[in-house]
Amino acid sequence: MKTILTLSIILLFVQSSFGQACGVYELTYIGSVSSKSGKKTTIKLPSTLFFHISSKKEKSKTSFYDFNLKSSKIKSTIQSHLTSIYTSNELITLYKSNRDFIPLLITTIDENGNGNVQSLKILIKNLKFKGIDKPNKMTQIIIDLGKIKI
Repeated sequence: MKTILTLSIILLFVQSSFGQACGVYELTYIGSVSSKSGKKTTIKLPSTLFFHISSKKEKSKTSFYDFNLKSSKIKSTIQSHLTSIYTSNELITLYKSNRDFIPLLITTIDENGNGNVQSLKILIKNLKFKGIDKPNKMTQIIIDLGKIKI
């Protein structure tokens, strides 16, 4: 029993010391939201799963992340759902080929607590993509949503 426990501890140590996040990458959204009616703004942004599977329903709960915006600026980062063997340029090509647009759901809450929900679709061709590949670092994809007026 002691031998099994000792081996388990050694294997756990080796795995945590030398393991790596093989192919996991970051997806960062940047941009801004301009709202005349809102005091508080939340935005739902597509996950990496949304881009990888072209048949995924747009309203699927696993395809989006909610972010509370503290200002008009959007800078939200998520990690990929699975590992990837692709470079940043290959991921960007995959994103562009699987989708024609990305849907956004923006909720603004005014001073009286009334919520206003708006659904938007931004065409992929109107987005700016940037990929960053650094040796021994996590690959990063940046999607610039631009200025969103609601």
